[in-house]
Amino acid sequence: MNTVWFYCPKCATRKRPQLDDLFVTVGKKDNFIVHIVQFHDKHNDGFCPHTVKMTKSENGFVYFTYRCGMDGCGYIVELDEPNRKAMAWEIKGAETKSSIPIAQWNAMIMYRDPDFELD
Repeated sequence: MNTVWFYCPKCATRKRPQLDDLFVTVGKKDNFIVHIVQFHDKHNDGFCPHTVKMTKSENGFVYFTYRCGMDGCGYIVELDEPNRKAMAWEIKGAETKSSIPIAQWNAMIMYRDPDFELD
């Protein structure tokens, strides 16, 4: 599983991501990592981190599922602030299926924006 940026129409309607929103990315061993939005660009409403999982590769195409990483859209995040812990769960039915050529898949998964990083 990986994390990539996609457009989410639900989040665009809600003008997300907003400051202090919670979102999920994928860490090592497919563990979910919860983050707090610490930026807001009013011109990019709806562009949010999404988790992406390849389901199969066949005949030059990659078939995959993806879901928005924003709390309340593709995931539910529960905070335990006294213990500084967070848990994330996938919302059932919130994933989308798609397919793209292998070259596009590789470009999407391997692309790293040098001007963006998570703390």
